[in-house]
Amino acid sequence: MKNEDYNSSRAIMRRIRLTREERRYSQEFMAGKMGISQEAYSRLELNETTPSVDRLLLMARILDIPAEELLFTSS
Repeated sequence: MKNEDYNSSRAIMRRIRLTREERRYSQEFMAGKMGISQEAYSRLELNETTPSVDRLLLMARILDIPAEELLFTSS
C-alpha cells in the first residue's frame, strides 16, 4: 500500500471516529447498525483493516453525514 493511500484511509477513519464521538455513538452502536462485532468495528477505526466502499457509505448513513464530507474533507 502506498503511503498516501495509508494516510488517506487513516484520515477518513479519523473523521469517522470524531463524528461518531460528536454524535455520542458508541462503537457498539455503530457495530450493531453495521451488523459486525464491536471488535471488528474497532479494527476499522484503528485502521487495522480497510473498509469497503459499501461499509464507508453505510457509516456515512449511520452518522447522517454526506459521503462526500466523509471522504473529501481535509482534517
